[in-house]
Amino acid sequence: MNPFFSQRVDDPWEIEPAVPGLNDLPLHTIVSFFSQLKPGQRLGRALVVVSPESGYGKSHLIGRLFQELRGRAIRVCLRPFEAPERCWERILDRILAELARIDPTAARPGRTQLAQFAALTIGHLAADLLEQKLVTEIALPARWRSHFADLCVLLRTDPLSLWEGPDSESWTEWISRPDISSCFLMGLWTREIELSSRNPHSWIKVFLGYLSHAGDPYRRRLCIEWIRATSLDPEEIAFLRLSPDDVPVAECPVEESDERAKERILDLCRLARFSWPFVFCFDQTEAFAQEPKWAARFGYVVAELVDQAPNLMIVIAANQEPWEKRILPWMEGAYSRRMYLSPDLHLSGVNENQAHLFLQNRLRRAGVDSERAERFLGGEWFSELFRKAKMIGIGRLLQEAEKQWDRKPRTLSQCYEEILDRMKQERPPFDLDALQWIVREGGHSLPSWETEEPYPGRKKHLLLRWKGRGTSVGFGLERSSNWRRWEAIAREAMEEAKRPTGCQRLIFLRSFDEPAVPGERWKSKETIDVAASRGPLRIVVLKEDVWLEFAALHHLYTKVLEGDLEFSRDETLALVREKLRPWAEKLVAGVGSQEVGTDLERTGRSQEVWQVLNVSELVKGCLRETHGSPWDARERGEIFHKIVGKFIQWLFRVDPDPQDPETYWRVQWDLAKSELTKANVAQDVEEVSRIEAALRQFHTNLKRLATSAGVSAWKELFEGTEIPVSGTFLLQSGRYVRIEGRVDTLRRHPKEGRQLVDYKLCGPSSSPRDLLQLAIYAELLAQDAKTRSFSGILEYYTPALIERKVSREELHAIFTEHVSPVLENIAKESRAARPQAELDTYIKETSRKLEQFYAHHGLAVSCAWTNTIRAPQVLRFRLSCPPGVRVEKLRSLASTLRVQLSLDFEPLIEPAAGFIAVNLPNPHPFLLPWEDAYRRMPEGLALPLLLGQTIEGEILARDLADPNTPHVLVAGASGSGKSMLLKCIVATLCKALSPERLELLLIDPKMTTFRPWEETPYLRDRGLLTEMDKTLEALKETVDEMDQRYQILCRERFESINQRIAAGKTDIPYRVIVFDEFADWLLKARRVKQQFEDRIARIAQKGRGAGIHLILATQRPEKNVVTGLIRANLPVRICFRVSSSKDSEIALGKGGGEKLFGKGDLFCNLGPGGNFIRAQAPFLDT
Repeated sequence: MNPFFSQRVDDPWEIEPAVPGLNDLPLHTIVSFFSQLKPGQRLGRALVVVSPESGYGKSHLIGRLFQELRGRAIRVCLRPFEAPERCWERILDRILAELARIDPTAARPGRTQLAQFAALTIGHLAADLLEQKLVTEIALPARWRSHFADLCVLLRTDPLSLWEGPDSESWTEWISRPDISSCFLMGLWTREIELSSRNPHSWIKVFLGYLSHAGDPYRRRLCIEWIRATSLDPEEIAFLRLSPDDVPVAECPVEESDERAKERILDLCRLARFSWPFVFCFDQTEAFAQEPKWAARFGYVVAELVDQAPNLMIVIAANQEPWEKRILPWMEGAYSRRMYLSPDLHLSGVNENQAHLFLQNRLRRAGVDSERAERFLGGEWFSELFRKAKMIGIGRLLQEAEKQWDRKPRTLSQCYEEILDRMKQERPPFDLDALQWIVREGGHSLPSWETEEPYPGRKKHLLLRWKGRGTSVGFGLERSSNWRRWEAIAREAMEEAKRPTGCQRLIFLRSFDEPAVPGERWKSKETIDVAASRGPLRIVVLKEDVWLEFAALHHLYTKVLEGDLEFSRDETLALVREKLRPWAEKLVAGVGSQEVGTDLERTGRSQEVWQVLNVSELVKGCLRETHGSPWDARERGEIFHKIVGKFIQWLFRVDPDPQDPETYWRVQWDLAKSELTKANVAQDVEEVSRIEAALRQFHTNLKRLATSAGVSAWKELFEGTEIPVSGTFLLQSGRYVRIEGRVDTLRRHPKEGRQLVDYKLCGPSSSPRDLLQLAIYAELLAQDAKTRSFSGILEYYTPALIERKVSREELHAIFTEHVSPVLENIAKESRAARPQAELDTYIKETSRKLEQFYAHHGLAVSCAWTNTIRAPQVLRFRLSCPPGVRVEKLRSLASTLRVQLSLDFEPLIEPAAGFIAVNLPNPHPFLLPWEDAYRRMPEGLALPLLLGQTIEGEILARDLADPNTPHVLVAGASGSGKSMLLKCIVATLCKALSPERLELLLIDPKMTTFRPWEETPYLRDRGLLTEMDKTLEALKETVDEMDQRYQILCRERFESINQRIAAGKTDIPYRVIVFDEFADWLLKARRVKQQFEDRIARIAQKGRGAGIHLILATQRPEKNVVTGLIRANLPVRICFRVSSSKDSEIALGKGGGEKLFGKGDLFCNLGPGGNFIRAQAPFLDT
């Protein structure tokens, strides 16, 4: 192999010796900054190492830094993430991969960075206990009772040796005892380390589990999975002795999952105070220059880490041109100001002496004899390099040396093969970002397919999809081995395949070294097997040799992108796609052979048609019409269709030989006279004249087509007439609708191919009726003849012929845009009939079970099923009890009733006027559309707060301008409906008031909730507030504005803005602040938390009179978030489903929130003296 082929550092942990004097200044500058990092502190800036161009040794400098900081830092090299919406997950995945690798600089061989990190954390916490005499010497393991002081020193210097030594078993047993490990939290408190985990003790349990099972890969994997913030099975949670609250749910939304990953990263940095600081080195950053959104997201990531992560130094290695022109300009100004650039961090090239020494060392390590090496380095080419420039980049030097060593130029394919051969010797780790790039390019490799990215799917398990052949294939990368998570994926696959615009196949790629899915003992094994064998789900395990080929392709592309190989990007992508095409073709094989809604076997369901419609009925539904065309036009058209149909049938049946055009006309007119007589219009001269004129135009058109096609037998122009067609469509709701009709004619055009023809005996109109009808016929015909393309044509005989031609693509677009939604509405409307009968049966049966259950426990209650209240998600059964039956007794049986009725949650049992309510989930839940709720909202609300619909069916709304309900607190776990309610509140305010009367401050730390309103005039050019500094500034400005408003009120002698508005002065608008996930910033540093609390509390206390109102939302209603001061001044409290009764009590003032069903089910406390109301929040399709 050419000794100069390797031109870039693939792994900073393994680098060749540095050239003396080369780039020492940037290295010393970085190390100097690192020395300034004090425990628990932040540097405040990220260091940017700038290379004039590629090939100046950025990655090599990172490797030198890693060597320089051995024993002083936890070193992590981070490559570009391919999924901006999952950036924190990908970064965390890379961090864990780096932590889990063997540290070549460790004191003892075989140690990982994670093991050292965990041991030092536990070691310092344990040493605290010993030094504070909270653990006596007699309580220690026997080995250490007489070496108390030595143990303290060892715990702070090399604690991992305690898990590696001969007495490791007794040490592990002792340190893991609950009475010992539970005391470790004190060490966190004394150092003011605030972890994002609900229970900080979870980190200690996970670290102890990791250290105690060095020889058990399965159990160590569980610990890493928890740190990765993925869901775990109940048995796995129990093994780690964790609280279920500290483990993500299986169907965790992407936004929350990514946020959890961010929290884990921040926690790791906070815990680094016990060991060594982290050093994050972002390499290959030129990849972020390809897309503005990637560059912007990268800036956000760096800024968040700089602002929030203590014990961390960030180093960014970048090429000058892409950094200055295509990365930095796309970052927000606040983010770019977090970057530290200095001439001292600019890389330099090598001079002639350094170049000679470097190449000489490279040849010696490659085993080249000294005589050949000197002959090679003495060549003219070497001195020629430095004639025009005193210094050149090391990459250019290697490229030229490679050419001179082997004069025969290498092809791109040869470079790929050499990279692949090297990877077979040094196998690269599995990389999700590289695999996502492979999937993206695999889609581009297929002719007539395109890649849509991102495509998260409805449940957001997906990353992207390939679209082609009128169908689509979705892709996901899921590392979790949790059965609940995979059960949710299987359900999404089935639902996605039912949607007209969904994916007909969902492919999830797994690594060869990950556990099999589904597991043999998984509870969801059958569900996943059905989805994977007979359904749309495909779980593709990449074999190791396949992954090596993919990794080599990605590595090749990266080398070209960085300039290490002198090939173009387009040329490289062409090779990549050529290599990927066979693999991609296998993945899509068989997809698209059936349209959405017809492949019944794929979903494992039998065809169950809810409604049958003919084409005319469906067209009327699309147009919202209850009547058709005028009777005379309809009758004339029917006569014309019969004549044409019989003529074409005659052509197929009777016409064995070609005829002249006049013969064809005589046959046609004879058929016409027969039909006119049957229709009793033969004596109507005007009507007969119209039909004859239309038929003559029809005959003339056929004559023209036959001449153009060069055929004398007109039957060659047709494939059929009055063709019966039908199709069954599987809708998003899972219901089938069958459409039936008859196609007028399928014709062969000499130039335009097959045509679907629809005849009209009227002129074209502005109504879309005719196009809709043609589009429906086309969709039905496509289900019977998918592999043969056709276009559509409308022929209007007025009697002169007017043609309107429509392509197959246009017909499909019309169907998708205008007809599919109507089919969905039909399914929703038909839901009321048949499901109603099913629901009645369920209610009757459940009422009987309730009576029997309580009778078995000696309680004679009655439950009349007809009195059951039916709400969107709740069925409220009304129990009538005889005197002496206490509510407490019924409540005490709730857990037993849950088992008896096979419920997912414990039922909520509460007293009401005249009965006891048992609230159970509705087996046929339905949405409450925001539009419907808004339409039914009470009138006269100055600043309407629309909350939803009560169980009894009344719209629940209040007035923020009412002094009793000026501010709102919203709490709820992820997926409970909290963010949807905030969207509905904003939509209600914007619909009810003009921008002149209303001003909004939308604070969105996660940047996902309020995106639909990012350009609304209600924001007054502020935009969405997603940064902490801008939010604090906006809150301060609001406090100042509030004070100014009170001065105006005092001067004009008004008590409140409402009085002023009532007096006709409307120049001051209401201001409503909607703050989603305010806990994210309240849990920052103490100074930041104090600023937020002070400003929020002041607005809450005084804002109502000034027309300034607060709506705060959090998924963590903890005491340190929802403080007493906040609760006291936010009278309206809304609680969605929360994880515990304690959370419910903090948010709502009483328990019960933990028993809600989620998806918009809520409790509402409307202030002092108000009732607790259960309601359903509305749904807004943004």
